Amino acid sequence: MKTNVSFSHQTVYRYISLFNYKEQITGASNLTEAYKLIETLEAQKKKSETLNAYARVAEYCKTGVKPEGWRRGTDDKLAQEEEARDKRIDRVKQEALNRKQEEQSKAEEREAEQARIHMETDSILKFFDQEAETVKKRTEFKESIRLSAEGMQDPFQDAFLDYLEGLENDSRRIEACHNIIKVCKRLAAELQSASA
Repeated sequence: MKTNVSFSHQTVYRYISLFNYKEQITGASNLTEAYKLIETLEAQKKKSETLNAYARVAEYCKTGVKPEGWRRGTDDKLAQEEEARDKRIDRVKQEALNRKQEEQSKAEEREAEQARIHMETDSILKFFDQEAETVKKRTEFKESIRLSAEGMQDPFQDAFLDYLEGLENDSRRIEACHNIIKVCKRLAAELQSASA
């Protein structure tokens, strides 16, 4: 397109801005100063428009109704960006909550495992203590009834004591001891009469 002026579009827009802001730049002493003032004024206007747009979008997000002054293209885009940002924030919060719950669950599992190990360890230690006490009692009993020094290592005594420990109560043990005494007396009598 052919124009009748010899300056660029940029220069035309700068002259238009001088005209639009003529009342606000009256204190400028030259064009450079005027352009700087216009630049500052436009930056403030843009900032104010942006703040107003965010305020409209915030009101729309709260009420669901587009407020007065709503700009269809710009404010709609801002509202979509806000909605997308809120969704990202919600997703990040949910992920953080899920991680926290997972960590808590793992911590509870570790505590339960440690408690189980502790109980098993206590049970094993108690078992060994009982076994040690049983061995000690058996050794003391064998010492009290031994007939000779070799009696401590007598496998018959060990087998007999194991048999007695397997019985339900002391009355059964006493009965078993009397029966064994009878059997042993009968065997001794038979062995004596056979050797005579």
